[in-house]
Amino acid sequence: MENNIRDLSLKIRSLLQDAPEVVEYNRLAEAIKKNPSIQQQEESLKKMQQDMVNLLDSNKLDEYNLLVAQYKISKENYDKNPLIVNYMIAKEDLNNLILEIQNIIKQY
Repeated sequence: MENNIRDLSLKIRSLLQDAPEVVEYNRLAEAIKKNPSIQQQEESLKKMQQDMVNLLDSNKLDEYNLLVAQYKISKENYDKNPLIVNYMIAKEDLNNLILEIQNIIKQY
């Protein structure tokens, strides 16, 4: 039984590697990693998140609210990047594929 499960999991893994959803997701993830502009935006967003937590902890609400507004604008700009848009679509497609596989497995 254990060998059958192992064999099945290896076969599923092999099939998934070639699935169009996986290929597209991996391609876009790699393109994002290699894009200096996107990497800089991500670092900036992370820094802003950290700063927001620190401002909230310090009870500096005016500065916090200002930074939240700036963060929302920066995040909207980031989310509008075509590479990010396509990545999020690919991520959703991949998630749907995984859920479909999960449902099939549950039936057995």
